[in-house]
Amino acid sequence: MIYTKAHLYLYTLFFLLVNECVLAKENVTFEVFSSSKTTQTNVDEISSDSLTLVTKEIVYNAPKSGSVNFVWYSESFKNSELLSWNIGRKLLHNNMCTPMVGSQGVFKVSINIPVNGKIYYGFWITKDKSGMYTDLLDWKSHQVISFNNSDPIVIEANYSLPEKKLESSIVNIGWVIFTSLLAICLITYLIVKKLLKCDTPISVVSKVLILFSSMFLLHIMARLEIIGIHPKTLLSHPTKLFELLGASTNDLLYIILFAGFFLMLLVLTKRKVKAFNAVYFICIGFAFLSILIAFTNITTVIYIGQPFNYEWLYYSDFLGSNDVKSALQENLSLAIILNLLALGLSLFVLSKILKHLYIAILNYKILKYFTLALGSVIILVFSYQIVYAKTIKDKGKTDNAILCMALSIISSDPNASFFKMTLSDANKVFVPSEGEKLGESLDSTKSNQIKNVLYIVLESTGAEYFDLYGGQYHLNQNLNKYENQAVIFDNMYAHAPATNKSLVSILGSIYPMISYKSLTYEKPHFKHPTISSILKEKGYATSFFSSASLDFLNSNKFLSQRGFDVVKDFRDIDCSKQFKQNTYDDGDGIDDMCLAEQFRLWLDKVSSKNFFSVLWTVQGHYPYFFSQEEADFGVNNIEFNRYLNIIKHNDNMIGTIMQVLKERQLDSSTLVVVTGDHGESFGQHNQYGHGTGIYEENLKVPLFFINPKFKGQRKDDIVSMKDLATTTLSALELDIPKEWQGRDIINTRYNEAFFFAPWSNYLFGYRKDEMKYIFNESTGQVEVYNLILDPKETKNLYDKTHPSDIENARTRIASWVQYQDKFVKNNLLDND
Repeated sequence: MIYTKAHLYLYTLFFLLVNECVLAKENVTFEVFSSSKTTQTNVDEISSDSLTLVTKEIVYNAPKSGSVNFVWYSESFKNSELLSWNIGRKLLHNNMCTPMVGSQGVFKVSINIPVNGKIYYGFWITKDKSGMYTDLLDWKSHQVISFNNSDPIVIEANYSLPEKKLESSIVNIGWVIFTSLLAICLITYLIVKKLLKCDTPISVVSKVLILFSSMFLLHIMARLEIIGIHPKTLLSHPTKLFELLGASTNDLLYIILFAGFFLMLLVLTKRKVKAFNAVYFICIGFAFLSILIAFTNITTVIYIGQPFNYEWLYYSDFLGSNDVKSALQENLSLAIILNLLALGLSLFVLSKILKHLYIAILNYKILKYFTLALGSVIILVFSYQIVYAKTIKDKGKTDNAILCMALSIISSDPNASFFKMTLSDANKVFVPSEGEKLGESLDSTKSNQIKNVLYIVLESTGAEYFDLYGGQYHLNQNLNKYENQAVIFDNMYAHAPATNKSLVSILGSIYPMISYKSLTYEKPHFKHPTISSILKEKGYATSFFSSASLDFLNSNKFLSQRGFDVVKDFRDIDCSKQFKQNTYDDGDGIDDMCLAEQFRLWLDKVSSKNFFSVLWTVQGHYPYFFSQEEADFGVNNIEFNRYLNIIKHNDNMIGTIMQVLKERQLDSSTLVVVTGDHGESFGQHNQYGHGTGIYEENLKVPLFFINPKFKGQRKDDIVSMKDLATTTLSALELDIPKEWQGRDIINTRYNEAFFFAPWSNYLFGYRKDEMKYIFNESTGQVEVYNLILDPKETKNLYDKTHPSDIENARTRIASWVQYQDKFVKNNLLDND
């Protein structure tokens, strides 16, 4: 997408309080004060195999709401079991999600659970009473529904005191943890000091070591939630302790480094009282800060799959935009601050507890022996975990937050090995526009029939969901009509799974800047010919319309220098269907269908000129705004189902636009290009969204060149974003700028493409013919797939691939990276 606030909130996690506050806005939520009551009815039981199911009706009185889903889960039963007992239910982030039937503000749903079962629950409100899209979660964090009878339960919603939902359950009970530790501290004090009469003084160094031990225990507590282990599970499945300790290895490493540094300073300053005390108090301050970061990291990992790093900080405009400031003001919850403060203070209470135990150990030999034995067991457990036990493969769940940020800052000049790899003179040669000219041209447009150009860029729209790309959902009734008037490209790729990267490539016919940085942000006014500026010089009327915001990473500034007569985003386009979150003032976007009307109005104003226009949608981006009645595509995932409805909705928009052209007799003289800016994943390769991977679902998009002069040809060679503008100018019989890197994909063919994604791990990809190579330069992992035999990329062929093939792929990527890095620095960043 160009920009939505939901996107922005993912990137503003770096500051401690900001992290919890801003992410609350990603899934904007509210807590309501509710009262519940039950009404007696006859028991309604269903037998399912050996279990007896109880059917209970849940009634939710929400007079201000128009559409509500009942969200629930059970710790006693698997989701597969819950789905089998409740036909037609869906999953939402591993929770059950059941649409409720509503009438006049009263919403009802019936749930089947085995007798005496319990569920945790909440209500997800997706539309208000007027039909406006909302995204509110009334989560009943301290309430449980028991199925010991079939009595209905009635929940009354009170909207008077909205609050934000804490994404971390541990942070949500920060003061409970603190007061519990305080009680334990009092008990240990009474036992050790009063009952056992132990009062041995301890050194400052011992106090510091106790402080570090407390830090580690609290890091383990935070790590429990990150890796998804409930504390009760450790009692029922003791082997999970190995997994927990293994996941905490990086935390232990951080604390050892932390302790070593400050202990060294204490030793060096032991004879200088003021300096010694200063180091001691700085150590305590950093320890407190570390605990806050450890617990805010829980929410960070939930949303972006890893701790916050420098690249994500950059992608959030360094938290400097007015929208971020607004987000902070709107989401700085007192509950968040107090609970984080309580968890930080818990460090000192826990240190007191360990101090009491340490004093007792010093006074009783049996406790010394027990402690030595326990310490030996812990060391053996860690050793076993490191050597033998199964480790958690998801590095993002095991990385220490502070180490991750520090390492990303140190390596923030992202010269991965491909940037520095030594190349032979032959391999230094890279021709970005390389392509083999076809013997027989597919282009029958050389009679100058095409005068106008319309780009329709669909936000976050992957090829695999489209009918003509093997999709099974029948979403493209309108687009399918033009199959016989189009050239369809089977293998069209974005170079990176990010809108601003694609924006530069589409308009400028170049590869994007190979960095987590963006050209639109670093230098929005860089000098480079774009298709819009060239056609503007040729007398074309030009426009760019987006149903999102163009503020993100200076897209508006970039577009202002590209020869567009008119640039409008959702704030400038008249549209009655504004998508808003009820907890803040600014809308995130408008219905994509309003782009069709905006295009019609503009087209009628410039009817005397040839035109070039770009329409860029928003609804395909999370949180998948959609205000119409949703069709059920049977995908068992409410967000994915909404996303498929949006693709179908955008197909209707395309149909409307094509009708606008036909009514004005412009269909034969207009080249319509339909594509996506990047893909979107829904669980493939355990990822959601698009920015963290370079698999097919992240990068492969549909591409249609539509005009009656085409005859339904399909091309199976590999094409990419940089090729669109070059092909368009070729169809218009205009000269191609020498600075451009694209090729005419209608009249040439080539079977090579390059990809990258730098925002989590540093990923580089290369496709040659049917083989695709993915290099994770952060972890050293290499993946190889045969896309003909394995289009879903499920079988990594790395172990079966000849080392020379791997090396050839690495060399080719290095040639591309070094060529493009030099091109950007010399021609774009330094061309003033």
